[in-house]
Amino acid sequence: MTQEDNQRQNSFIDADYEEVGSSLAISGKKKPGITEEDFADFIGKKAQTYFRKFRKFSINEPDKFAVSWNWAAFFFTYIWLAYRKMYLGAGVAFMIGAAIGIMLPVLLPFWWMFFGIAGNFLYFRHARKHILELKATHAFSNRDELSAALQLKGGVNTWILAIAIPLLFIEFILSVFRAL
Repeated sequence: MTQEDNQRQNSFIDADYEEVGSSLAISGKKKPGITEEDFADFIGKKAQTYFRKFRKFSINEPDKFAVSWNWAAFFFTYIWLAYRKMYLGAGVAFMIGAAIGIMLPVLLPFWWMFFGIAGNFLYFRHARKHILELKATHAFSNRDELSAALQLKGGVNTWILAIAIPLLFIEFILSVFRAL
């Protein structure tokens, strides 16, 4: 295996990041490209873990779904979404999951499996969208400014656990009372 083949295998998405999006237009302007470093800044400490999972997705076709698995998304659904700053998705997942749990609890495992299977794809699309928006709407004078903005916009939200864990406990209590 040549060094070039090895580099291509190690990149997490099958695309040339420096050239990504150069042919796509936003109201007459060209979309900025996304680099691996942009994703790393946005994701944070677990970037390498997500890079391995993102390999199946194409940055040029963000709606091209591929199956992957995310244990955190499977076990913690809306908590994982909120932790990864996908707040709208967390709210929707909580509401739908609660409705399923009340009306058809037998379907809950399928709901959790959906997030286990689609979680990485949802996060990939979320990261890609926010990186492109940030780069298209702000002019950064250097890489450090962009990196700081990506880290602020992305990353994780640890305080959300103080809210989500009590909600999980409430869900558990409700399910116990429902079973009685």
